[in-house]
Amino acid sequence: MSTAPFDYNTQRPRLIIPEYGRNVQRMVEHCLEVDDAKSARAPPRPSSR
Repeated sequence: MSTAPFDYNTQRPRLIIPEYGRNVQRMVEHCLEVDDAKSARAPPRPSSR
């Protein structure tokens, strides 16, 4: 008999804002990763001093 691995909330990272739930937190984390990737590929902006 094989047992499927279960994903328990106690094994997941803590929620930053629990009122909104895990799906919203994942969406925000994804948006931050996409933004970081775009800024990493973008050429540096000239400073306006």
